[in-house]
Amino acid sequence: MSLSTVYSRVNDVLVEIHRSLVQYTVEVICPWTAHSNNNLKRVVTSLAAQQEADVKRLVEYLMSHGQRVDFGVYPQTYSSLHFVEIGYLRSQLIENQQTVIEEIEAAIRDLAGAPICEFVKDVLASQKDALKALLEVQLPVA
Repeated sequence: MSLSTVYSRVNDVLVEIHRSLVQYTVEVICPWTAHSNNNLKRVVTSLAAQQEADVKRLVEYLMSHGQRVDFGVYPQTYSSLHFVEIGYLRSQLIENQQTVIEEIEAAIRDLAGAPICEFVKDVLASQKDALKALLEVQLPVA
């Protein structure tokens, strides 16, 4: 695999995480008006910070190798999630996080043998922890 392809795949992972639904939720969606939503809000806020730390590490890697970083854009489909029921938002967050993990796993297969592969595996472990946290969130019973 060429170095430019390696850098491109690393940037793909960066975009997948940086433009995840967790990030969008923290930046744009405001489902946090009721106190009953505090569990999910706390977890999503923590996960967003964890994802940003992973993104920062990926940016530092790319920049240290003289690469231009593309941060991507949020998918337009996210805009349909404003003012949704909190349980539905949680299910969408879980589904999106599963997609993030699948994309990172695909990148790891593509990066097999490249020095960055172990680093991306660490990012994968972090994102799996994020999924586990989302799955464990207890929502109030209506």
